[in-house]
Amino acid sequence: MNSVIWMSRDMLEQIIDSNGEYVLTKAGTTQVTQLGQTVTEAKEKLKNIGRADIVTQLY
Repeated sequence: MNSVIWMSRDMLEQIIDSNGEYVLTKAGTTQVTQLGQTVTEAKEKLKNIGRADIVTQLY
């Protein structure tokens, strides 16, 4: 089961918990970025790909 844990204001990007794996998806594309299995791993990956803007919105 998938759970959305973050969504951009324009609703085009989402971070989804997909069976214990956090993934970043972009609407209208098949682009999926694996972020890791923990929130800490996801935050680190987001920083590494230049998406610190998302990190500041996660708890």
